[in-house]
Amino acid sequence: WDVHFQLSDKEYPRQYRKEFVELLIHKLVSKHLSQQSIVTDPVKGIRSSVYAKRTEEALPFICTLPDVLQHGTEKSCYLPCVGTRRTVNEPYSWLTYFEVNLMVSAFGSGLVKLLGYQNNDHSFVGITGGNSLEGNLEFPLPNHDCFEIAKMRLVVCRTAEEALHLIRDFSSSLQYVVICNRDEAGQKLKAEPPSYLQIFYFEEIVTLGQSDPKSKPEVRPEDILSVCYTSGSTGLPKGVITTHEALVKSIKRTVDFMEGNFFSTKLRYISYLPLAHIFEQINMTTVLLAGGRAGMVTKPPDSLLADMAAVRPTVLMSVPRVLARIRAEYYKKFPKSSNMHKRLQHLIETKNAEQSKGIYDHTSFADRLFFKKFRKALGGRISVVVSASAALDPEVAQFFRAALGCPLTQFYGMTELAGGSIAVPLGDSAPSGGGAVLSYFQVKLRDIPEMGLVVARDNRGEICFYGPTCTRGYYRDPENTRNLFDEEGWLRTGDVGQFNAAKNILLTNEVFSPDNGLLTPTLKIARFKARAHFREAIKKLYAEGELTPTLSNVV
Repeated sequence: WDVHFQLSDKEYPRQYRKEFVELLIHKLVSKHLSQQSIVTDPVKGIRSSVYAKRTEEALPFICTLPDVLQHGTEKSCYLPCVGTRRTVNEPYSWLTYFEVNLMVSAFGSGLVKLLGYQNNDHSFVGITGGNSLEGNLEFPLPNHDCFEIAKMRLVVCRTAEEALHLIRDFSSSLQYVVICNRDEAGQKLKAEPPSYLQIFYFEEIVTLGQSDPKSKPEVRPEDILSVCYTSGSTGLPKGVITTHEALVKSIKRTVDFMEGNFFSTKLRYISYLPLAHIFEQINMTTVLLAGGRAGMVTKPPDSLLADMAAVRPTVLMSVPRVLARIRAEYYKKFPKSSNMHKRLQHLIETKNAEQSKGIYDHTSFADRLFFKKFRKALGGRISVVVSASAALDPEVAQFFRAALGCPLTQFYGMTELAGGSIAVPLGDSAPSGGGAVLSYFQVKLRDIPEMGLVVARDNRGEICFYGPTCTRGYYRDPENTRNLFDEEGWLRTGDVGQFNAAKNILLTNEVFSPDNGLLTPTLKIARFKARAHFREAIKKLYAEGELTPTLSNVV
């Protein structure tokens, strides 16, 4: 990174000098706050990112997911890569990059020996279950309907119970089931499988690959990496085609956005968000590119805090619902009517004001009184918080900035864009419904005649993106693919936005119905209210066996 980003030791906040010797923050306030996009076509109103593609310049040879793992292995060959544990009472057990690389090669060779190798865009492996070591060797499907669409021959399940649910609900093309965890149910299923199925344990596939290792096939950037299914908020889930190029460039633009901060072999991460979502896939792959380590959550959501204390993550990737829940638990100790609550609020306001000037400090008496134990409970090393998937309540954002004494940023993105497309720059503490355009993207606003919106007149319109990480379309869904793009090939997000004076893009905070094709953050927030309303009924359906655990992924 340029000398431009570097500060002398004395310029770093005291807390960082003490605890983050290897993780010294290069720049806590972005240099792009005043101008967050540039106009590249005044006639069409097209804007581009102000963030330089420094990661691409430094790592032009990283083009596919195998390249990412190979690079991480070269940086951290005998350092921890992925950690797991069965209970919160056990220490984490870590596999090194060298061991993970061997396991990936052996598992891949085993699959090739079992299925044969087909160099086409229609041969997939499905994965079901929570976050795990084995799940990170492939990639994740949100529900069983997705398996019917992808016509998979082999599915990896974490437990025999998940395999039984899968076999009950889906069988049309399935030939092989791989189970990760050994137990009595798995032994019984292996002994008496359905006539059309072969059941294997994960280690059996690895052993099969070790006995007959295959050379790694050539992977091109334009090859399909996964079909990542959407949540189905506006209808049936749609399978977003994600290429190697899209995922790798999404990682690179994330590193570009951080302006050289937080990205090193010392990076630690706790993986607890669903691997079926593009956000967590990007998070995990970024860790691999950095040569950092990731601990798998033990038993979500109950074990999250205990796992964080054990893994001691340096970055916290989260979603508004989780952050809001953590804040609510913390505030239970300070009733609104109490004097301590007033002191807490004053401290939060003071620290946020300081951080807007680039001052991050943990040394005051009030800070230690209110936040020292809180930071320790989360591992004590978090140096940045990233929130995605929906708009974050400004009060929640202010709390985490103050409590952790570090920058907090928000990403807006879509599965169709391979993750984040705009983000709140580091040091921007203003309430936000948008942010700066990220690298590799061009963005424009499109007229919406059915809503009476004309961009030239109203400075509002549908947000559209163009770039190499935009999906090529939905898998086996030509109609929705046609509707996804405008006549010039720009990807239509369905969100309404506008540009402000700083040329960052703001999302319009209004509700639009799915009938007109528009999905806004407000509508996403409304999901949580609906979920709370139906939570007990859903739990009952699970208990009675009417609903089955969700699937993770397809590759």
